[in-house]
Amino acid sequence: VIVGNKVTFWSAGGDVFLYWSQAGSGRWQISTRIDSDGSDLLQEVQSTPADQHPRSLAFQVEGLKWKEWADFGNGCGSFLDRNLVLARPVEPDTFTLHGLRHYRHLDGVYTRRNEQVGGASTYWSPDGHFFLYLYRASGQWQLSPRWDESQVPPMDLLAQAKMNESPGLCMEVDGSQWREYNPESGDW
Repeated sequence: VIVGNKVTFWSAGGDVFLYWSQAGSGRWQISTRIDSDGSDLLQEVQSTPADQHPRSLAFQVEGLKWKEWADFGNGCGSFLDRNLVLARPVEPDTFTLHGLRHYRHLDGVYTRRNEQVGGASTYWSPDGHFFLYLYRASGQWQLSPRWDESQVPPMDLLAQAKMNESPGLCMEVDGSQWREYNPESGDW
């Protein structure tokens, strides 16, 4: 999921997320997914102007300095100073793609390269003709050929992905569920 043009990071249970806010000069914020009143705070964050992200559990002040909400009960509380260290998760060296219907020949191991799209590493087929990338607009993975050979001259689809276009043959819908382009019908 993308917020503030950056990938969000989620707790193991999916109930708390870390996101980039454009508040001030830009800062990380932490929020629950569902607030105590039942509001979907992810939806609220995505639909609120970037400099007005509401109801955070904590927000970055500068560097390691954060403010964390402390609830004192009876509707009272305040933000307290905290030092917080964020460790970005290590990206895996490989992804294994298995179960494609129209593109079975593309099942296999994709290896991480230094080439990035949207701040995330890309993963490449052994022959370098196909790559997996994180589509920033949706925060979901897509599989694309490197070149669109049907164009004259061939179109550079890696360059398209870097410009936040969404070239691809397959796209992640939700976790292990993917949607494939059907070349016979022209539909997804």
